[in-house]
Amino acid sequence: MKHLKRSLIPHQYRPGCRIFFTALIILLTFSPGLISGQTLDDFKKSSTYSFGIELIPYKDTRVEANHIAQEVDRYKAEAMASKKYSLFESEKNNLLKEIQKIQADIDEENKIAKKAGVAPDPRQMKKLEEAMTKVNTKVTSLNRNMEPVAESFRRFYNARAALREKFNDVLEKELPQSKSHPEKHLGKSPSAAQIKELNEYIEIIETRIHAQEKTHRDQEVGAKGTYESFVELLARTRPA
Repeated sequence: MKHLKRSLIPHQYRPGCRIFFTALIILLTFSPGLISGQTLDDFKKSSTYSFGIELIPYKDTRVEANHIAQEVDRYKAEAMASKKYSLFESEKNNLLKEIQKIQADIDEENKIAKKAGVAPDPRQMKKLEEAMTKVNTKVTSLNRNMEPVAESFRRFYNARAALREKFNDVLEKELPQSKSHPEKHLGKSPSAAQIKELNEYIEIIETRIHAQEKTHRDQEVGAKGTYESFVELLARTRPA
């Protein structure tokens, strides 16, 4: 920003204001009393859902999670619409076996020629080299077709992981803060009955989020495993 005139630089980025705004950011980030917006009704409503994004009672977090969930659905659809890994693997293995056989024929031609003390038959060698080029071209084309499929699974598992982490934040950060500071949602000096009701809703939400953890984890692990299999298959140069 040195090349900009001082008058064009937003005041919050000028040296004299840095300490103030740094302190303000820390205050907003770590002060529980400033984190508000949800009411008892929000927790009550979320506790009525058995699965999904609506279990999150915090509006901003729910909006973020919903955006990630849409990415999960989109990337999952892309990945599932692609040709199956097993078909790619079978096709590549067959091509690699062809390459292996052609190379064995080339080695045999050279061996026979060396034993006879003559040069390999140029016509036969040309035929084998052309066959090798043809199969290698097919392998290159197959790899190019696999790359976007592998990328779809990579995006799918990353989005799945991001959604799981968002729910973890709710469990490990936001809900505990709500328990510790019920006044954020109930107002100053809430009654024991109000606090009990809030905690009951929170416990229901926690239980149901925990119940869906396995589904999140299984899909994430499955997508990651498929992506890693594609990475290995793309790099494979010998038949399995």
